[in-house]
Amino acid sequence: MLIWRDTKMITTDNLSSLCSSTMPPVICKCRLCSAKTIILNGVEQPGQQVDASTRSRHEKRDAGPSRSKQKQVQQVSPASMPTDRSPQQITFPVADIVKMVCMLAIWLHIRAGISRSVANTILRAIQLIISTTLYLVGAALSSSGMKVKLASVNVPSDVRTAYKLYCTEPDIIRTACCPSCFSLFSHPIPQKCQWKASPRSRPCNTELWQVRNTRKGPKWVPRRLYSTQSFDSWLRFFLSRQIIEDSLQETFRHRINRPLAAFGADMNDIQDSPAWIALNGFVRSPYHLVFGIYIDWFNPFTNKIAGKHASCGAIVLYCLNLAPHLRYLPENTFIIGLTPPPSMPDAMTICHLLEPVISSVGKYADAPGQLVPTHQHQNGVAVKVRTAPLIADLEGSKKASGFMHHHATKFCTFCLLENTQIEDLNLQSWQLRNGTQVRAEAEKWRQQITKVARNNQAKATGVRWTPLHSLPYWDPVKHVVLGFMHNWLEGILQHHLRTLWGIGQSEDETQKAKEIGKDEEWSDTDMSDSADELDDLSQEAADFAARPQTPPMSLSPSPTSMSLDLDSDSSSSSTPTPMAAPYAFSDDEDDSDDDYIPLDDTIAFHFTDAQLQAIRDCIHDVTLPTWVQRPPTNLGEPSHGKLKAREYLTLFTCVLPLIIPEFWYTPTAPETHQQHFHCFYNLVSATNIISSFKTSNADADAYTEHYIQYRAAIQRLFPHNPSKPNHHYAMHNGALLKYWGPLASFSEFPGERMNGLLQNIKTNHRLRDLDFTMLRQMSRQAHIQAMLHDNVSNQGLANILEPEDADSTSASLTPSEAATVLAKAPSLGNTEYAALLYYLQHTGRPYRAFDNFPHPPNSMILPPNAQQPLYLHRDKRTFSCEQSHKGNSAICFYNPLTQANDTGSIQKIWRLPLEGLMHTFITVCLHRALSAAEEALAPFKQCPGFLTRIVDAQPSDDVVIIEPTHIICHLTTLSRKEAVYGIERETKVVCWALNRGRR
Repeated sequence: MLIWRDTKMITTDNLSSLCSSTMPPVICKCRLCSAKTIILNGVEQPGQQVDASTRSRHEKRDAGPSRSKQKQVQQVSPASMPTDRSPQQITFPVADIVKMVCMLAIWLHIRAGISRSVANTILRAIQLIISTTLYLVGAALSSSGMKVKLASVNVPSDVRTAYKLYCTEPDIIRTACCPSCFSLFSHPIPQKCQWKASPRSRPCNTELWQVRNTRKGPKWVPRRLYSTQSFDSWLRFFLSRQIIEDSLQETFRHRINRPLAAFGADMNDIQDSPAWIALNGFVRSPYHLVFGIYIDWFNPFTNKIAGKHASCGAIVLYCLNLAPHLRYLPENTFIIGLTPPPSMPDAMTICHLLEPVISSVGKYADAPGQLVPTHQHQNGVAVKVRTAPLIADLEGSKKASGFMHHHATKFCTFCLLENTQIEDLNLQSWQLRNGTQVRAEAEKWRQQITKVARNNQAKATGVRWTPLHSLPYWDPVKHVVLGFMHNWLEGILQHHLRTLWGIGQSEDETQKAKEIGKDEEWSDTDMSDSADELDDLSQEAADFAARPQTPPMSLSPSPTSMSLDLDSDSSSSSTPTPMAAPYAFSDDEDDSDDDYIPLDDTIAFHFTDAQLQAIRDCIHDVTLPTWVQRPPTNLGEPSHGKLKAREYLTLFTCVLPLIIPEFWYTPTAPETHQQHFHCFYNLVSATNIISSFKTSNADADAYTEHYIQYRAAIQRLFPHNPSKPNHHYAMHNGALLKYWGPLASFSEFPGERMNGLLQNIKTNHRLRDLDFTMLRQMSRQAHIQAMLHDNVSNQGLANILEPEDADSTSASLTPSEAATVLAKAPSLGNTEYAALLYYLQHTGRPYRAFDNFPHPPNSMILPPNAQQPLYLHRDKRTFSCEQSHKGNSAICFYNPLTQANDTGSIQKIWRLPLEGLMHTFITVCLHRALSAAEEALAPFKQCPGFLTRIVDAQPSDDVVIIEPTHIICHLTTLSRKEAVYGIERETKVVCWALNRGRR
């Protein structure tokens, strides 16, 4: 389009003459034409567009000294004919370009793990590409006679500079820490640790300083530092994000609008539970937050580096006010700190590490809260915080919550049952612990002045002091959750497979179990009157009498020769020195977790070779979707290594129920086989309930009933295998389900994923700053992910760097785009077209057949063409046609025609535009049901807890059409030969346990 500065428009005659010219138009800049301005491709320039002959004539006219030309020039306004015209500035979003380049480099360095030098090389290369491109564009415009000035784009040459420009550096605090007892010290730091187990004990006396050789010579540095992250600064970052504040508002509306009686009925999350009401009784705004605290230890070197053994503990907070799909994302979780490697603290010394954690969040508990700016309230809003529940494995839970180890006499967190009563199944006879009483016992333990007195107090009550007791709202009984991953999957199920069934046993483990048994017997003996304790008490008294009454002067090196910094980029601050008196080492404390590999020398049961081979064949042949890891097909052999928690869950819920009943469910089965069958059925039923993302009081009662029957069965069938502490702990899961809701919604799995992310961070493997590097890099990753996904301007880059699975949500299309899709799509068959038309009409959408002429005005016409992809994505799951992948095609779904759940396999997938949106339809071939008499021969009708049914191996002739929203879950299926369960035809066993109550 041509636009003249003097407002003259191109006439029809001029336009036709230009179009009729055989030569392309050119720009004339004679003295007359240059007084005018033309805009081409968005660039304003002097001149007039004419044909070549006209420009030649104008140039000749300017060359001659004609008086008439001078008069024409004088008639032109001087303002409109500059002699030295300045170049026009072309503006474009330079800041956005620089930001995208920087975000790319930051993501590659922090998230993808490329080195800093490589990231800097990428920045310099992109700078060169941009500069070269702008130069070429400017040269091309200049050659066309356009005087333009392009804005320069300056990209930082160092990724650290880029990070400082667009990201917030995490506020990490490094505090001097004793390598032995983990006591924390502020300035001035003494030469040796002065912490004592009791007022009458000897001090720790561990050296706190060491000399390190640096480029500038020897330097005094602390031997160990404890890295924590400021909760105040993280909370400001957390609440400054719109997606977080929107989710908090939604949760608050859910809390206000939900009837009080509904809490505890059907629970899909902790936000539907009575615990949420109890924790949120103080809630008066969306900014009263509840954080679950997770503690677990991991090997920072991973298990793949031979000879590298260390323990590093992650202390993490999860905001339970967030929706479940946001709650456990790395950018939404807060890593308070990492316990310094290589050793882990015991039940006493962990208190030193928990104290600064509790104090940092504890100040937000008092009314009216702390003023914190948010996305919607820049001037600040009152924020209150409560920390509960504690989520950890058994070892971490015992240490952090102040209860005795599972080898102790009173070993249980929830009741006062002693270890000699571990086989007791009468729940009504148990005396449950009371939170108020536990706090009083913990305070009494803290007031004891000798180590022996504290040990005796702990043995009598099973309780010690922990910094969590300093939180006024903390209930030491109700606010501890039994993690179902460690307790059930790696405890109950592993014990049943390896110990009771003998699958996967080894001679080394058997010998190890014997030693564990001896250790348990020794640790359970009451040692309060032993000679060792009397000697210890005498020694403490002697030390106390000989000790000087004046405190020794600090032996710290000169401040000029020491430093807390282990890294030039680190920031350090101090925390108050913890009290020495409250914590004491325990003589009977055992930090080992070997109770999870309990094997006994007498094996009363084993599968036959044929049965074991049938199990392995089942694992090999069962159809599984691609997102489920197949258990090892050589199950029981040492070569497959240790099973993961998810493999135990898959094995006992989705694989073994398809084959194990064949061994024991027969009309002529002996009594022992029937007992084994019912034992297995109760175990699977309890597993399906405890691992579900949906529960209720009725489900909790069903779990307790199944589990008590299971324990009674193993006591009869395996009398030589005594129960382990895990078996007793699991008796309390029913009460936990009623109070907290589905335990799967806040299990240890997110924490284990966090451990894996920390392990994958590239470090230099130096123990002195290993934890600091992991904490800083993980916090940086969270910041960069939040920036990518929260900012709309970064959404395009985020979709490239971290693409999400394509969902089945309808995509908007213009009429032109819809026509293009239909033109490229194949035609539907007549039967398929009729079926789709019938489905649409019977689901309230009055579409007409495309060939049903004449069409009334504004009719909804069903196109005859549709795309036919082989798979689709929904909720991060892939669903495929049967010809593409059998495991992904077997589904349980809601049948909209019968309004009931059904099972079948996906045959075809259709995608076509309807009313300007892309819609997806799925054809499913139903499983053919057996006759009632045949189905009664198998156990699944009578045992609904298996979540399994048996059908004809031949599919049904019925095909139904559904939409992605109707899909419930994938199935696991196993084809069986004739005569299985006495059914004289080939059958197929299908299981929908993968749903786990999600839909």
